[in-house]
Amino acid sequence: MGVDAIIAGALRSKRSSNDAAAPPSLELHQPGRRQSLLAIDLARGLAALSVFVYHYGVAGALVELTGISAFRWVAIPGARWAVPFFFAISGFCIHLSEISFLERTGRQSLDLRLYARRRFWRIYPTYAFALLFSCTIVALRGESLGVRDFLIHAANLQALDQAAFNSINVVLWSVSVEMLLYLIYPVWLWLRLRVGLIGAFSIGCGISLATSAIVATCVETPVPSPAQWFFVNLWAGWLAGAALAEGMTKRPELFRTATWWIVGVAAWLLGLGWQSFDSESAWSLCFNGSLLTVLTLWPLSGMVLAEPWFHAVRQPVVKYAIAWVGACGLCSYSLYLLHEPLIHVRMSLVAGVENMTLRLAAIVVGFPAIVGCCWLSYVVVELPFMKYRGK
Repeated sequence: MGVDAIIAGALRSKRSSNDAAAPPSLELHQPGRRQSLLAIDLARGLAALSVFVYHYGVAGALVELTGISAFRWVAIPGARWAVPFFFAISGFCIHLSEISFLERTGRQSLDLRLYARRRFWRIYPTYAFALLFSCTIVALRGESLGVRDFLIHAANLQALDQAAFNSINVVLWSVSVEMLLYLIYPVWLWLRLRVGLIGAFSIGCGISLATSAIVATCVETPVPSPAQWFFVNLWAGWLAGAALAEGMTKRPELFRTATWWIVGVAAWLLGLGWQSFDSESAWSLCFNGSLLTVLTLWPLSGMVLAEPWFHAVRQPVVKYAIAWVGACGLCSYSLYLLHEPLIHVRMSLVAGVENMTLRLAAIVVGFPAIVGCCWLSYVVVELPFMKYRGK
């Protein structure tokens, strides 16, 4: 089955029983079953693994072991591109899910109660578990944890507070941004249903660019993290992911044209050129998040277009790699939330070990062990709460 049918079929009210089934990462409100694209699981898996690789210090270890400084590039995807890639995937999946539900049911407005229930049960219980686990690790390390800090994290508002931004777990700020984007999505979808995709996208991008400009003008350098990653600043990039989802269902042929890929190459060259020329000014930092998110649309669209190939692979090694990364994509939320405190657990276990062979073995074994713990969290924590999301 071509990718056109796989994506477009997700938005149609009638879908034949022999259409490609898919894993649960792309939620399409199908009673009794779940659908998605393997490409989305692979994209999530690559993003989560790249963040894990960055925080695990793989690049530094490779440089130290081999003396080859080029291995420092291993850290760049996780340090620079993974979070924007997650935002693009999020916009893609959320909008595809909701617009498909509206088209299939004939509704003219979003079911806010169902939307809120699905988002809450999918996101918050696992987030709360990760927060409590992270707080436990912080306490065991002998570090102080203030009540204010904990309450801000419990309310998932740490992305708006400089002191709490990275205080408990360095990745939790992005979940806060994600939840804030979820809160304004219903307003944007209301616009989409009344003025069309182009009109709603233009309005959202205009608001996003305006807030970025206001922040860049009013905030003194160095720009604090909450100002750099202010959720309305990022809205344009997130909406670009949403527009990509709808565009690939309505006009999938457009994304195979040379024009789309020439524009992509030009966008990447201009984006990277601008960042190399001006990477520290307030304007650059405040527009940076949306810019990076928009640039990830071309890799994301390429992965979605490659969906039939992912299913058709027969080479054992490649097939196994696809299956493993796809599994990491399924547990990517737990992997993203838990890898940082689990890294500290691994470090504490070998803190008193002086034998370098044992320390190296702990580093090597620790990587798959942490992935395994995150898969266990997916099975034990994430999946049980999904049943409360409703149809």
